[in-house]
Amino acid sequence: MMRNGILACCLWLSGCTTHAYFDQKADIEPNLAKTPYVSVYVFNAQAYPQEYQWLKQANVYQLVDEHSAIFELKLKPAQLLPAYLCGTGQQIQTWSSALSLGLMPIEQPATLYFQYQLIRDGQSTHYVHAIPMLSRTSLWETLMHPWVPSEVQAEIKGLQSTPRALVAHDAGF
Repeated sequence: MMRNGILACCLWLSGCTTHAYFDQKADIEPNLAKTPYVSVYVFNAQAYPQEYQWLKQANVYQLVDEHSAIFELKLKPAQLLPAYLCGTGQQIQTWSSALSLGLMPIEQPATLYFQYQLIRDGQSTHYVHAIPMLSRTSLWETLMHPWVPSEVQAEIKGLQSTPRALVAHDAGF
């Protein structure tokens, strides 16, 4: 009984780790309507520092101070949502990973939604980039992490290569 408790504690402490990667094989529509390179002022950068860094490093917009900006940009929280695929073999992969105590990795498709609003003259337009990602979970992820591209680089590459989609257009606040 004590041995089972120690084993369970060791497994809990070691745990599986999950990392997200940009899906290189995803069927992304060609970005024919590239985001126009305009000057924007991000007025809520302090509220979403991670999203602000992605936007800054992706170089999609020219980030400037408040006085020289054409648009104001309001960031929204990014959301990584897994794609639940029933009956496609994901259950077999999940069970085989569970039976191997995390040694066999699970790789599932996911989508990172990067959202923001562009505001000009009281009119707001809501855009979203749907970035295809792969979410991989296993005990090996912690050991492999130094040799794979960082998640930040995956998000930046996805933001640069996915077209923005118009979600909503508001006439005013």
